Amino acid sequence: MSLEMKRLDKNNFCIGFLLVHLLLGHAQSAQLKTNCFTEQCGAELMGQVNDVYWESATAYRQFSDDVLSPEILMREKLRPFYETLKKFDWKSFQDPLLKRQFEVVLRGDIYPPLNYEFKKATNTLKSMAKQKFVCNRKKPHRLQSGQCTDFAFIHQIKSKIANSDDLEEIKWYWAEWRSRMPAQIKDALHYYIHYYQNMSTPEMSASAIWYDQYEDPNFLDELEELMDAIQPFYKEMHAHLKHALRQRYGDEVIPSTGLIPHHLMEQAMYQSWKKQSVLRNPFPQRKLPNVQHELDDLEWFPFDLVNISCSFFGSMGFNNLTEDFMRDNFIEMEPAEGGPDCKSRIFTYAEIELNYCPKVYYKKLLQTHGDITHIQYAILKNNLSVGLNQEAAPGFGNAMGEAVILSASTPKHLQERLGLLTTYDYDDILNLNRLYRMAVHTVLSIPTYFVHEKLWIDMIDNKVAPENYN
Repeated sequence: MSLEMKRLDKNNFCIGFLLVHLLLGHAQSAQLKTNCFTEQCGAELMGQVNDVYWESATAYRQFSDDVLSPEILMREKLRPFYETLKKFDWKSFQDPLLKRQFEVVLRGDIYPPLNYEFKKATNTLKSMAKQKFVCNRKKPHRLQSGQCTDFAFIHQIKSKIANSDDLEEIKWYWAEWRSRMPAQIKDALHYYIHYYQNMSTPEMSASAIWYDQYEDPNFLDELEELMDAIQPFYKEMHAHLKHALRQRYGDEVIPSTGLIPHHLMEQAMYQSWKKQSVLRNPFPQRKLPNVQHELDDLEWFPFDLVNISCSFFGSMGFNNLTEDFMRDNFIEMEPAEGGPDCKSRIFTYAEIELNYCPKVYYKKLLQTHGDITHIQYAILKNNLSVGLNQEAAPGFGNAMGEAVILSASTPKHLQERLGLLTTYDYDDILNLNRLYRMAVHTVLSIPTYFVHEKLWIDMIDNKVAPENYN
C-alpha cells in the first residue's frame, strides 16, 4: 500500500474516531444535568472530565495538523462540562487539589467556541513567515508587474539580512517584507485583536485574559521591572554595537546620535553566533573552538544526540528512558522536514512523540537537550489529572529547556561528560569570549521581544488606534 493511501486510511479512521468522541461528548453533556453539587459529586464529575480529557488528547494526536495547539483543542473538548462545573461552589471545597482542578478547567469557559475564522486566522499568522510575497530584487520586471512570489522571510529574506554586506540590499528586503504584507495577514491580525477585545469585560481587560494563565494581574509590570533591571547593561551593549557599526559602515550610515537603523540591528541579532558578525569577540586572538570539527571526527549518528541528551537527565537522577520507549516514540525526520533550522517536532499530550532532526551538528546537539527536557517534563505532567497537568506558566517548559541547554553548553560539561574539546584550555579569556557571544545573542534580543509584547497588549487593550497598527 502506498504511503499516500496509508495516510488517507489513517485520516479516515481518525475522522470517524473523532466523530464518535463528539457524539459521546454530547451524550455526556446530557448526563451532567444533576442536582448534586457537593464536593464529593464535584470529585466524581471531575473524574469524568479527566477521562474525556485524556481520551480526547490521544484521539487528537492521531490527526494533529499543528495549526491549533493541543491546549486550545482540549479546552474546546471540555466545553460540554463548563455549565455544570460552574454550578458548584468549588471555591469552598476542602480539597485544595480538586479546587485547583475546577479553577484551571473553568478558565476555558471565557473563550468563545472555536470556528472556521479562528482556525483560518491562526493558520495565516503561523505561516506568514513561510509565505512568498516579496520579489527578487535582481528581477526588476517582477517588481513592475507587482506579482511578487519569489521570497519568503524564513527561507530567503532572513538569510539575506544575516549574510549580505550590501547595505542597500539589506534595507530593501527588510522594507519590502513589511510593505508588501498581504491583506489576509493584516486581516488575521485584526481578527485576533478583536477576538480578545470581544472577550473583555469591565471587570477583566483583554490583557488580563491574555495573561490569565500566569495568575498575576501585574505580569506586565513585572516585565517592565525586569527591563529596568537589565537596562544599564543593555545600554552598554547598544552603545558597543553602535560603535562597531560606525566602524564598519561609517558616520553617514550610523550617526553619532539617534537610533540604530532597525535593519542593521536585526542583522546584528541574526549574526550573534556567526564568525563574520559585526560584533567581534573582545579577545579576537583567542578563537573559540569549532565543536563541529570534533563532531565530524566522532561520526555520530542523529540518534546519538538523543541518547546523549537522555543520559544528561539520567545523571541528575531522572528515570532513564528505556530502549523500547525511545524506539516507539522517537522518530527520525525525513531530510526535507523541519525547515532550514531542522526543527524537531514534539507532541507531549497523552502520547509522547519526538520527531528529531536527521543531522548532526553542534547547535542540534544542544537543542536536542532542550527537546528531551520537554519529554521528561511531559512524562511527569501526564501522570497528573486534568487541571493539575498544566505548565506552571505558559512557556515554562521552554524556559527549562533553555536552562538545560545553557548547562549542556558549558565547557566543563562538553569536556568532562561528552569528551569534546579536551585539548582546549578554557581559561578566563576564552570563557569571556564565550560569555560575550551569549550576551550578544540574549541581551540584544530581549528588549525587542518586550517591545513586541507591550505593543500587542496596548493593541488588545485599545490603547493603540487601528490606523497605527504596523
